[in-house]
Order: sequence, then C-alpha cells, then structure tokens
Amino acid sequence: YVFERRRKVFYVDELGVGSSFRVRGIGRALSEKLIAATRRHGVRSVILRTDERAVAARILYEKLGFCELETHDGKYGNRTYWLLEI
Repeated sequence: YVFERRRKVFYVDELGVGSSFRVRGIGRALSEKLIAATRRHGVRSVILRTDERAVAARILYEKLGFCELETHDGKYGNRTYWLLEI
C-alpha cells in the first residue's frame, strides 16, 4: 500500500551525524525538520534505512513514530527499513 499509485513517498537513503557531535539532539532535529518539510510538500510516507547495529538511530526512529518494516535486503542483510505514515 505504501507504493500505491499517486501516493507521495520520500525515501531517506542515509542521514548521519559525526561521532564527535552525537548525543546533542542533532539527529533528532534533522529528522524532525525533514519530516516537517516532507509534510509541507504533500508527502504521505517517509521510508528510511539504517543498520541493525545502529541502536541509537533505531531508538530515535521509534520515538519519532517510525515502524520497522518486515522486509529484508538480499544484498545487505544488516539493513533495516522503517516507515512513517504522515
């Protein structure tokens, strides 16, 4: 249903914060700005990927309302995909 016709979906391939700048809320602020911008442009879903070992990122995405998709990347088995319905 995410990719149904005429549905606007925004895909985030990669978003990162340098290790020396982490734990300052920068990732959260960037993510919130991105979600707000996509909403203003009529996007109905945001999909992103992260590494399953990126525990802090996964916790952040859950707090922002993303749900982990039950899909697997055949080429990169450690990737997880997340969906936010706006």
